[in-house]
Amino acid sequence: MAHHHEVTYSTREELVALVKYMSGHNEEHSNELAELAEKLKDEPAYEEMRLAIEAFQSGNVHLAHALKLLEESEV
Repeated sequence: MAHHHEVTYSTREELVALVKYMSGHNEEHSNELAELAEKLKDEPAYEEMRLAIEAFQSGNVHLAHALKLLEESEV
């Protein structure tokens, strides 16, 4: 299952918009993973899925913070 995104931008405004989009997109993936994990509660892989989701959510927090900094520093 391929999942590709072409990352192109030519202005800072486009960059900020792209980071905003990716932040929301990643949050959707995080929610989808959580739904999958719920179905695996009795499986040996459940704990690894839970840890992966925590890591994904942590990355999302950092991405949201980066977005905030980009938005605050726009000229």
